[in-house]
Amino acid sequence: MNELARVFEEMKRGKHAPLHKSGMQSTVKEFSSDCSRVQSPSSINTYFECPRKYFYKYIKELPSKPSIHLIRGKLVHSVLEDFFKLNPAKLSTVGFDVELKVILLEDFKRKWQESRDSILNLGLSKDERVAYFSDSKRMISNFVDHFSERLRLHLPKMQLHEAFRLLTPEREIFLESKTHKVRGYLDAVYRGEKVSIIDYKTSSTDTFREEYKRQLAIYSLMYLDNFGRLPDEVGVHFLLYGLKTLPVTDELVEEAKNACSYVHERAHSGKIADYPKGSQPLCKWGSGACDFLGFCGGK
Repeated sequence: MNELARVFEEMKRGKHAPLHKSGMQSTVKEFSSDCSRVQSPSSINTYFECPRKYFYKYIKELPSKPSIHLIRGKLVHSVLEDFFKLNPAKLSTVGFDVELKVILLEDFKRKWQESRDSILNLGLSKDERVAYFSDSKRMISNFVDHFSERLRLHLPKMQLHEAFRLLTPEREIFLESKTHKVRGYLDAVYRGEKVSIIDYKTSSTDTFREEYKRQLAIYSLMYLDNFGRLPDEVGVHFLLYGLKTLPVTDELVEEAKNACSYVHERAHSGKIADYPKGSQPLCKWGSGACDFLGFCGGK
């Protein structure tokens, strides 16, 4: 097994043994060609977090380490997608919220069980697995409560199935801005009296972090380039806590343009030296570490 393959295997098992400097030089081959690419909100956020991490992930295309956050995020998003595919005509007008919770929680339990081997391979303790499972169920229950509250507001004026369809967003919309060379998928877009772009987050806090704002700003820019108008608002639905929104302003869109330009101007080299290590202390934290700490060695 060569050195690079060995490191990949260690990353999969959660090990991050630092490489010797000579090993780094032998495994991280530099490119001489232009490495410019169409960016995404995620890649742009990664660059702002740490240019060196961007290099490993998007230039070298090294594999990311599996994590409970990635697995759980995919499972919960899949459950929400299934939710909007339900036939609302089969729901009772009394107690529909209970019915919806039962359906979604059973769907989640099934998906969690199907992912059992991947979750066990993470090496979490039983208590940790139970905690993530319980938190995920709470997210889904909260989502149903939030949707049901909005649904009830329309029931005096229309049938349940009509209200359900009215509140169903367009989902997983792919947009690309050729002008700013950025593309990505939007979780949910609501078009009615106003246009709202909403992203679902399974984070443990409801802090509206800078990278969330940047991501939503880029979504707004892509929406403008594709539909000739700005969305009215963007927001994050923190599934443990609730919905937080921001009005879309010219200033927000300008921030998105600047972020895209900033990364495009700097992320075209294939040389590792052109991607300095980030200044933020994100190499290692209480329960984890950067996926590429074994290559980089940290600060």
